[in-house]
Amino acid sequence: MVFQALGGISMATSVGLGAYGAHGLASRLKELEKAQIPPASTTASPHEVWSRANAYQQLHSLGLLLTPLLSQPHSKLRALAGFSFSSGIVLFSGGLYAATWTGNRQLSSGAPFGGVAFMIGWVALAVARRRPLSTPKPAL
Repeated sequence: MVFQALGGISMATSVGLGAYGAHGLASRLKELEKAQIPPASTTASPHEVWSRANAYQQLHSLGLLLTPLLSQPHSKLRALAGFSFSSGIVLFSGGLYAATWTGNRQLSSGAPFGGVAFMIGWVALAVARRRPLSTPKPAL
């Protein structure tokens, strides 16, 4: 239940952050430019970085929503999957959002760890899968 709640909250915030990226981020980037703060990324535009953070937040919010449905109740692997998705969202997406918002590249330094957390989450969810319902054997 906790992971579904976190997934729902994260999905809702990702919609808001996606809308901000599409409609409000440009004015923030102009403020940073006036303050002579360079973009946080040298390889991608701030809008691309924001969009990538948003896409990963949405995808892994869905993972959080699915974790209780696809895994055994009270499983340690279920907990690992949910914790990994949650921490990945904070480290990866949160780091990219913060770096883009402030122009401080160091705020994205946790992103690689967030990416690893995402991978751990998917593997844990795959291993913690629910067993199929047993069907009675037909009588001969």
